[in-house]
Amino acid sequence: MALAGQIARAVKQAERALDDLAIDVTLVKREKVTYVPGQSQEHVEVQHITKGVIGKYTSKEIDGSMILAEDMQLLLFPPSSKAIPETNDLVKRNSPVSAYRVIHNQPIYAGSEIVFHVAQVRPV
Repeated sequence: MALAGQIARAVKQAERALDDLAIDVTLVKREKVTYVPGQSQEHVEVQHITKGVIGKYTSKEIDGSMILAEDMQLLLFPPSSKAIPETNDLVKRNSPVSAYRVIHNQPIYAGSEIVFHVAQVRPV
């Protein structure tokens, strides 16, 4: 088996192992709208349901400019649609109700497949 396949299988096992910590989240992406002069600009929001694990940054990582004290790390397993979190997308959770804005995203690859994302998120 190729190395990429082994890594993808290991990530799936880690996803199952983290199942107790994982929370259901909704990735809300805004679709780009073509500008038409004289018409109002309305964005269409598309929601992707997935699972994620929220963690905190260490005090050494918080620099006050790029990473703020309230920022969180979100380990996000890709939804079946393979939607990629981008800057300014929203991540919502139901329990407790909260929303985060994506500041930065680092996709982690196994070969050409994205196996998970490590996103920096900030409470809205």
